Order: sequence, then C-alpha cells, then structure tokens
Amino acid sequence: MKDIADGSLYFRTTEKTRNTRNKRNARMVAGIFIISFSLIYSLERFYDHHRMLDQIDTMFDADTTYYLDGFSNGWGGPSFRHPFAGMMFSLPVRAASKLAHKITGADDMRTRRELALFVVPLFQGVKNVILYLLLVGIGITTWQALVLCSLNLFALSTITVGSVPETFAINSMILVLLAWLMTHDFKAPSKLPIWCWIAAGGFAIGVTITNVVPLAIFHFLGRRFGQAKSWWNSLGKSVIVSILSLILAFILGAMISVAYSYSPIYLLPFGDRGDLGFWLQKHRPSEELMIAAASTFAGVIQPEAAPNEHLIRKRFNENNKPFLMIMFTYAKARLNNWISVSWTLLFAGLLLIGAWNSYRRGPVWSSLTIASASLLIFNFTLHMFFYLYDMFLYALHWQVPMIFSLAGLTLIKPGKALGSLVLVALTIASVASGFQFIAKVIATLAK
Repeated sequence: MKDIADGSLYFRTTEKTRNTRNKRNARMVAGIFIISFSLIYSLERFYDHHRMLDQIDTMFDADTTYYLDGFSNGWGGPSFRHPFAGMMFSLPVRAASKLAHKITGADDMRTRRELALFVVPLFQGVKNVILYLLLVGIGITTWQALVLCSLNLFALSTITVGSVPETFAINSMILVLLAWLMTHDFKAPSKLPIWCWIAAGGFAIGVTITNVVPLAIFHFLGRRFGQAKSWWNSLGKSVIVSILSLILAFILGAMISVAYSYSPIYLLPFGDRGDLGFWLQKHRPSEELMIAAASTFAGVIQPEAAPNEHLIRKRFNENNKPFLMIMFTYAKARLNNWISVSWTLLFAGLLLIGAWNSYRRGPVWSSLTIASASLLIFNFTLHMFFYLYDMFLYALHWQVPMIFSLAGLTLIKPGKALGSLVLVALTIASVASGFQFIAKVIATLAK
C-alpha cells in the first residue's frame, strides 16, 4: 500500500509502459527501413542486371551512368545546380572500398561500384523512417502512417526514378527531413537550434540548389506558427538560415572539388550546361506536367517504351555504341481519352480534399498544408521552364508534398476510415502499376 500511496508504483508502471512503447517503435522503425531498403536495392539490381544504369536517358531521361560514376568515384565534378551531389557520397564509398581492398584484396573499382548501389536505397529507407516518425508525431495512427509509408514506397515515381542512381531520391528524403524539423518547432521542449537547420540546409542545397526554397518555406512556417514569432522576425531568420546554408554548401562543394582536382570555377552557373534552365524544346509543358503529376503514384496513364531519339541522333563508333536504343518515357503521352482525363481530375480532387481537411486540423497540420501547396506551386512553375525531355523525371520533387496532402484524407469526419480506405486503394493501384512497369521492362528488353 505504501507504493501506491507514495506514487512509486505509478512511476514504475509508467516507465515500464514507456519502455515497452519505445521497443515497439524501434522494431517498427527497423522494419520500415529494412523493407524499404531491400525493395529499392532489389529494383536497382534488377535495372542494373538489364544494363539500364550504364547509359543515360533510358529511365525517363535519368542520368544514371553519370551519377553511378559520381557516387562510386567522385567523377563528374561540381556544378551550380549540384554543388557536391555526386562527390560527397563518393567519400565514404571510396574510404570503405580502400579498407575492403586492404583487408580482402577485392578489386577497388568494382567494390566502389557495388557500394555506390547502396546510396539510393539507404536514402529511401531513411526517408520512409522519417516519414513514419513525422506522421505519428503529429497524430496519425500507426496503421495509417504505415499505409502512407507504403504509398510512398510503392509509388510509380519511387519504383522508377526513385530506384536508380540519381539525386531525386536524396532530394525526396531531404523534403521529409525539413518537414520533420519544422514539426519540432510546434513542440516546446523539442525546438531545434539554428545550426541544425543550417547543417540540414547546407546538405540539401549541396545536393540540389533549388532546395533552398523548401528550406526557407519550412523554416519560416515553423518559426512563425510553431514558435509564434512575428512575420518579420520569422522572415529575417529564414533568410539568414538560407544564406548561411548556401554559403556552407558552396564552401563544401569547393573543398571537395579541390580534393578531387576539379576547379571550383565550375560552381558558377553556366548557361550552356543548363544551369539557367531548359525551355526551348517543348510545346506543351502544361499537359506533360499534368500527366507526370497524375502518374506520381498510380500509373493509370502508362509510360511507353519508345526509341531513344537522343541516342539515335548521336554518332557513335563501334567501341562506345549504346546497347539499349529504347527509353521508358511519358514524353509522348497525351490527355486525350476519358480514362486519363477522369483519373487526372479524380487525383486532383483527392489532393484538394486531403489538403482542405489537414488545413483545418490545427497549426502544425495547416503549416504542413501551406508548405505542401507552396512546394507544388513552386515545382510546377519551375518545371514550366526547367526540364529535359520527360517531365516525369522530376516526379519525386512533388511526391512528398502530395503525400502530406493525401494524409489529410485520414482526418475526414465523420468516418475517418473512408479516407484511409481510399489511401489503401491508391496504394494497391500503385503496386499494380509498379508490377505492370516491371513487366514492361522485362518484355521490352527480352526482345
């Protein structure tokens, strides 16, 4: 009775419950990471088996061979758009490869390439873990968070451009990370020091310079609505964080460039390299953006295997002649039938309903909704002027804001289960379209 009277039994019980919950969460996080990493790595090996990683433009214009070299060896050098994207990740890869060579005598270059194939699966695994922690942290139930993590993992954009050596999977993880950092501003004991934002921002901008925009958006919203600072104070601090992050990214880019014997002058913007945008080739970017956006998760509008005209137009000698003269693309798809138009309208409706419900939920949800809407507007505006041949290449730039918008479907009242069932159905459709794409790859390359 004394234990009950002095409260020690209560605290022991509470501590035991907390420890049990922490162990359960740790197992959940570990499971999410292992499943996500394993799926993406398996897909990457599948594409590599079919030699799709050894040349550019095969997978929706992705520069897979360049980034595989970058992740493996640091080759390719810096650029204004990507101050240290490939080179940064080659540092641990080369260090681990040299260690493996000394211990086992394994071929250094081959080991580098094998290790480089871990980069994208690693970031996809981390992305799904952070996404789970963020969603649970703002009030979504465990099983609803798992459904959204599954939707992220099986999205057509993840199965395709998110499973090959490129910056898109890394950028996608960065967006989830910045959103997660923002949510900490809504929890008084969890407010993060400014150096955390600068470190995350420097890494984000070093991967792709346009990440300065989501950095500024998430930091501003967290400070304004999470910390309840004034508009001018929040804006000023966000500008400072963005500038310091830019400086950090380019300093790191210059240092790594010198270490790899590249001139830091390549960090300056060069128009002929596309640093200032590509916009002369397309005649209907709006339609292609709608097709790419509607196909982010479920590829109801299916991509096609088309002749790789970019390679066909080039001249090759017998030693470096491409072995795959096809590309998987949405470039020629059109919104010209009732199925594609209906799905585009339905998907847009789901995004709007989810965003509206999440906006009304509370400060953290409304901030997440504002950030998502801002990023969708930014990306769709940017890619009206900055693109290559296939808009779907950039699908992971808007996939995360869409996930946050769709998360609002779990908040619909009355009958929250209805919104969750819609997400389950969308996940199943995504799995089906992913299998259909893999079958298309097998059938096409078997010819």
